[in-house]
Amino acid sequence: LISVALAVAKHAPMSPGVMKLLVEGMTCHKCVGRVEKRLLAIAGVESATVCLETKTATVTGTADANFLAAELTEGGYETTVLRPSIYLRVEGMTCHKCVGR
Repeated sequence: LISVALAVAKHAPMSPGVMKLLVEGMTCHKCVGRVEKRLLAIAGVESATVCLETKTATVTGTADANFLAAELTEGGYETTVLRPSIYLRVEGMTCHKCVGR
């Protein structure tokens, strides 16, 4: 038998008040600054960290994630809300044929 356990990653945006956004269109560190500044100007945003390399913004606060995405998109950066990642731990596989099952 193969048993599957569902686990949510600790770094996934599952914590109340922590949101992760995918921000497209950033080309330099000035873009990062503009995105952070725009996010921090929104009511309910406590902190915002933007990473150019991963094209992500991690936001803490009570603001609505969809509203944040809409605001950044309006500002010229196509943005989508990243949903929590789900990891599955699969036990009981003993060979390559198990993977196909």
